[in-house]
Amino acid sequence: MSPFLRCVALLCLLPACASTDMALDEGAGADGALDSGAENLSRAIRIDVLPSGDSPVLAQSRIFAADAWQAVIVDLQPTLSWSGQVVGFRATPYDITVPGEARVPVVARVEAIVPGQRGGAAGVTDSDGTFSLQLPAGEGYRVSVLPDSPALLPFLVLTDQSFDADLRNQDLDLGYGQAVSGRVAQDDGSPLPATATAWLEQLPTGVAGPRAVVDSDGFFMLRALPGDYRLVVSGAGSTSFIPTVTQRITVTEDGPVRADVSMGRILPLRVDGRALGADGRSMPGTEVRFAAVHLRDAEGSAVVAASVNDREGTFTAQLLPGEWTMEILPPYEPQGDSSPLRVEGIVVDDAPLNLDAYTLPERVPVEGVVFSAYGDAPAPDVLVTATEADFGGNVYSTRTDADGRYRFEVTDTALEVSFSPPTSTEATTWVSVADPRDLGNLRLATGSQVSGVVRFENEPVAYSLVEIRDGATGALYATALTATDGTFSVRIDHQGSVGDVSQPGLDTGLDTGR
Repeated sequence: MSPFLRCVALLCLLPACASTDMALDEGAGADGALDSGAENLSRAIRIDVLPSGDSPVLAQSRIFAADAWQAVIVDLQPTLSWSGQVVGFRATPYDITVPGEARVPVVARVEAIVPGQRGGAAGVTDSDGTFSLQLPAGEGYRVSVLPDSPALLPFLVLTDQSFDADLRNQDLDLGYGQAVSGRVAQDDGSPLPATATAWLEQLPTGVAGPRAVVDSDGFFMLRALPGDYRLVVSGAGSTSFIPTVTQRITVTEDGPVRADVSMGRILPLRVDGRALGADGRSMPGTEVRFAAVHLRDAEGSAVVAASVNDREGTFTAQLLPGEWTMEILPPYEPQGDSSPLRVEGIVVDDAPLNLDAYTLPERVPVEGVVFSAYGDAPAPDVLVTATEADFGGNVYSTRTDADGRYRFEVTDTALEVSFSPPTSTEATTWVSVADPRDLGNLRLATGSQVSGVVRFENEPVAYSLVEIRDGATGALYATALTATDGTFSVRIDHQGSVGDVSQPGLDTGLDTGR
């Protein structure tokens, strides 16, 4: 049997191995939990359990239907050992159609995760290709193997894998796949003026393979097993002006794939500017990001980063002609005074561009009173957490006082704000605001109760962090800590729709204090 056929045979056998191996299993999850691939997740919740450091089990997730939120039993799965060796046939780079004659050990990154859930494991093999990982027993795993030599070896993705017992001494055979090569060039045939990288993303999983450097003449070479892929070419590093271009390709057993990539015209221009804090002084560590709205002469999309590191607040970037949006993000300081800034409509034409000096806006003081869900009594000791909906995603928090009043300063951006009561009689209540000045008084939601017990081998698991999340989006609703008997109880403001974690609680008829 040829080396390639041996590789294909292994791929066919892996999902059907015995109970000591990975096996395809599409059954429902244990203890009434929904399978991670369940179709109706719009009213489901995901319960993530993060055991304490001395626990014999690892972090893992379960999904429960909307009518099974109370008295749930979260049986944690045992920790399994998975070890083996990654091997493959190294094709010679001088003739991309000829594989090596014998399987050889491969240095690679091996990962096994359940997409969208906690748990799993990842690691890099030793120099002899061996690996040893620990992960929770379960199903729905996606296994990926990414070799460190993308020009010589393909990468491997296996979906819907199950681990139900220790698995030792397993060979993960990459084979040698087919060559995927081409030339990246400008529209006049000349090579790019800066370093670029190329890689493949396997479809439909989106798993990205290792990157290969495009050489000075514009040529690249990758290898891939038969299947559908997205070929991606992009600049090397966050400050690169080389745009990102993608094209879909299909790899078959028929032979190598040629995929040339035209990038248009790449002629970068220098763009300078200054960014100052709200107090008018430079803030070293400020990040400046440029995102292309459209490129005039080049193909693809582009995001270019720059930074402020001097006392004058200056920054410099190399941008292609076109229209850009600029974001200035000050370094994270919980008690700082500057907010991020977005500037749209920056046009780069045919000459270097000197931008104005930009002074970041001040932070916004917000205050209000949080009321109990039951009557008009104020709610003390409520944790108020504001998270930037975009920009850097920074977090700012405070607590209500004995009168239910809160006050703190936040960045002048769209925010997602949670109000987490100290007891389980009311729900963590969520508000999304485009303007932080819209924050004010709020009444906590009664929500829906989620309660149950976390167990391992029929014994309670104490002092574990429990996160209640939306089953489809992963949005966090509330957190709890298991008691000594493994029980937990919390109320969530579920809203009954996928991805909507906002709470229209500002429309309470209460004075906003503004």
